[in-house]
Amino acid sequence: MQSKVCKYCIIVCNHVSELWESCGVLPVGHEWVLECIGRYQIIPIWSFLTCAVSEDQVRTLGFPEDALANDDDDDETVVESQV
Repeated sequence: MQSKVCKYCIIVCNHVSELWESCGVLPVGHEWVLECIGRYQIIPIWSFLTCAVSEDQVRTLGFPEDALANDDDDDETVVESQV
C-alpha cells in the first residue's frame, strides 16, 4: 500500500495580506482547519479566506479539488467570509 504525502503549510497569523503579497501563502482562517478536522475531510476554502484573493490565483497554488470546490457544494459551512 502506497501512502499519499500532502505538502501544504498552514500558518496562523494577524498579517495575512502581507503573507499573501510577499510569500504567496493563502490567507485562510483557522476556522477552516477546525471544520476540516471536525468533519474528517477537506472542505471548500472560499468562505474562510481572510483577504481578497482571486479564484485564479488560488487555483495555481495546487490545493486539492475538495478545497477548491464551490461553497454551494458544501451546505454545512456556517462560517461566513472574513473579507
